[in-house]
Amino acid sequence: MHRLFVSDHLVGPFPPDFPNIEAMMSLAYVADRTSRVGFGTQVAPLTLRDPVLLLRQAAALHSLSGGRMVLGVGAGWNEREHRMFGYPFGTARDRSRRLDEALTVMRGLLRGEGRCSFDGQVFHVDDAMLADAGIPGTMPILVGGGHRTLTLLLVAKHADIWGAQVLSPREFAERNALLDTLLVAEGRDSDLVPRVLLQGILCGTEEQIAEMLRRVPILPADMAVAERRAFFETAWRYAVGTPEEVHERLEEYVRAGVDEFVVQWFNFFGIEGRERIGQEIALLESLVA
Repeated sequence: MHRLFVSDHLVGPFPPDFPNIEAMMSLAYVADRTSRVGFGTQVAPLTLRDPVLLLRQAAALHSLSGGRMVLGVGAGWNEREHRMFGYPFGTARDRSRRLDEALTVMRGLLRGEGRCSFDGQVFHVDDAMLADAGIPGTMPILVGGGHRTLTLLLVAKHADIWGAQVLSPREFAERNALLDTLLVAEGRDSDLVPRVLLQGILCGTEEQIAEMLRRVPILPADMAVAERRAFFETAWRYAVGTPEEVHERLEEYVRAGVDEFVVQWFNFFGIEGRERIGQEIALLESLVA
């Protein structure tokens, strides 16, 4: 099944700010207008979201769509949106603890038998249940992030899917092997936890790639195309180049253990680029042909 994921932010990490449709509302639109495509969040930060309300919304979408929702959650990383709207951000360890407790509650309500009670430092539920939690136990929970200790421990403990991002093939392979070890320590079968990579792709001729890179408004206007390309390739680990070059890069990730790619796309690359998404999808499908 092909899937469409949306990010979940109030604003981006730096200006300029663009129109940003609320994630769960946009997924309700997708669920209503499609019948076969899967969908989900990649990922909802549980520093901004209440875990019980988010779970209820996601379970409703899962149920009403015939089981097509993936609930992706994370610890939160965009400090700017927290500061702008007054949400506590805290340290990475603070956010990891909050995510751990939220996932404990969410899994208890979704997967547990009977009622759920939990008394944590952040979240508290007492003999709780969600009678409308959708198709019982079937909605997968994706946990996003790649921190060796803070995130992967929570993936091994709670996640149905690992959602990685901004990792080189070598880094992904190393963390993938570590996750296998952590899953075994939790008494779980590592083969039953798919590995999904959020991967940026800029594919085309040199002229087409240069034109897309010139449109990126978050970089200095006088920044050369070569520097812009290097920024996407090194800071965001984008696969940039001809179809053959991108295919080779993606094959490196497959060899490192990636089971599924989520192609990251920003609207400032332009409509001409969006029309080439079909080419990028064909590249991904060729890896499993």
